[in-house]
Amino acid sequence: MIKAILVIVTVLLVWSMERLVAWFNSKMKESKLASKLTKAKEIVQNVVKKIYQCYVQDEKRTGNFSEHEKKEAKKRVILECKTLMNKRLQQYITKELGDLDAWLDMQIEATIYTLKNEKERAI
Repeated sequence: MIKAILVIVTVLLVWSMERLVAWFNSKMKESKLASKLTKAKEIVQNVVKKIYQCYVQDEKRTGNFSEHEKKEAKKRVILECKTLMNKRLQQYITKELGDLDAWLDMQIEATIYTLKNEKERAI
C-alpha cells in the first residue's frame, strides 16, 4: 500500500514539475519575443525619423513629394531596417509573425501615424 502511494506521489510530482517547466518556458518565450519586438520596433521608429529628416523633408521643401517619393521613402526605410536588424532578429520575426516585409510595412505605417498625431496634438 505504501509503495502504491509513493508511486502515485512520484508520478504527480513528475507531472507537476513538467507542467511547471512548460509554463516557465512559455513565459520565457513570451518575454524573449517581447524583448526582440521592442528592439525591432525601436529600429523602425528611428529609421522612419531619420528618413523623414534626411529625405522626406527635403522633397517636401522642393515640392517634389509625390506618390513616387513616398514609395521611395518607404523602400529606403525597409532597406535600412533590414540592414540594422541582424539576420537572427529578421529570422525570429519571420518565424513568429510571418512575412518580414509585411511586418515592417505595418510598423512603418503605425510609426508615421503616431508621429503625425503627436505633431497635431502638440499644435
